[in-house]
Amino acid sequence: MRISAEIPNGIDIGDYNLADFGQIMFHFCKDIILATNNPNLDEIIEAVKRGDTTFLYDTNGRFLENSMEIVTEGSDASLH
Repeated sequence: MRISAEIPNGIDIGDYNLADFGQIMFHFCKDIILATNNPNLDEIIEAVKRGDTTFLYDTNGRFLENSMEIVTEGSDASLH
């Protein structure tokens, strides 16, 4: 008996929007987020839910030191 499989090089997740990922991120991180002592907590929660602060690494794999800063459209804050 032999078991084999073909493993693709990648997957295509199709159409998505950042708010979908933001909702997932908030679900799993809400206890951590809610435990912070941040005066902008409501703003941070909404930004996470919208998907604005979902990612901790940039497209080059570098950790975003400002990952909790809210990124607005047209901003380059996520690239620092």
